[in-house]
Amino acid sequence: MVKDVKAREANQDIMLNLLTSTEQKAYVELEHVAIGLIMANLEYKFIKEMLEKIAIATKNCPKVWQSTTAKKIFSMNSRANVFSDSYFNKNKRNLQ
Repeated sequence: MVKDVKAREANQDIMLNLLTSTEQKAYVELEHVAIGLIMANLEYKFIKEMLEKIAIATKNCPKVWQSTTAKKIFSMNSRANVFSDSYFNKNKRNLQ
């Protein structure tokens, strides 16, 4: 297992050395984009899970959705805000 990892790292180093500096920069940039996408996906899953828990918690108490506190929760994170509006508009019937 360790030998496989070291072999892969060595192969990546050799490949990077064969690339021009522009190609190396592009490769590094792609790595950053990939990491960013992975992090965004994890954040999306967390937000979705949080909103589902809130929806379940507010099912018996639909007026909570209209309260200032609930609106403040969703305005804390712009991504959550965009997702929450579409999620709750879609599921508003289930909450009432």
